[in-house]
Amino acid sequence: MPSNLDGIAQLFSSDMAGYFFAILQAFVIGLAPIVFAAVLVPGLGKKMGTSYAQVMTWLILWWPGLAIVNYIMMLYFQGRQRDTSLMVSPWPI
Repeated sequence: MPSNLDGIAQLFSSDMAGYFFAILQAFVIGLAPIVFAAVLVPGLGKKMGTSYAQVMTWLILWWPGLAIVNYIMMLYFQGRQRDTSLMVSPWPI
């Protein structure tokens, strides 16, 4: 029975994550002129500028975050493989 972690591993190991990132990045960068114009509007500019900066920061941290998740999953599966190999020992106890 696959766990949720297995599903996450399959999602991030597939090309879907890369396509999603590319589409999201193109959309956010395409909105830049509108956001920069809206920053000049009193009352709206600060909120919109802050939100846009947060989204850009999230996009910048996407690949390092993906590397950290990949490392954690690798450690998890190595431990799981080691536990499984210990269960099928060739020497009876």
